[in-house]
Amino acid sequence: MIDIITLVVAAILLVVMIRWMRTWSPRRNPGSVTAQLSVDDESVRRTMADGREETAHWRDVTEIELVQTPVKTADGATEFVMLAEDEEHGCLVPLGVGWDADVTRQMSRLPGFDLRKFDHARGGRAPARTVIWQRPGTSGPGSAD
Repeated sequence: MIDIITLVVAAILLVVMIRWMRTWSPRRNPGSVTAQLSVDDESVRRTMADGREETAHWRDVTEIELVQTPVKTADGATEFVMLAEDEEHGCLVPLGVGWDADVTRQMSRLPGFDLRKFDHARGGRAPARTVIWQRPGTSGPGSAD
């Protein structure tokens, strides 16, 4: 009887440890948490907890990519959009954590942006990276000209 109790306790501890390890990750960087995100007609500005800032000006955005991850980011998101001005400048916007409506509204104002393509891409399975928009007349930041 003691062996059965010991086995049950060990199994419970194993389940608890596995669940804890899935939610805790040493790779998470608390400094990367979005402390503030402002979205307006001119730009998107993301300020992280460690003071770093990213900005994308709508007039300069050349490509938008949806990234889906199998694990949560520091913000708790499993999806984010990369708003790229070029290969060095842009802004990441975590999705599913409170800013979706504002950023989607502004993205939909870009010439040729297809909200259905964005919604369809969001229905995909992680891990995935999908270019959901490129500025007409450009080849995007990741393309060789």
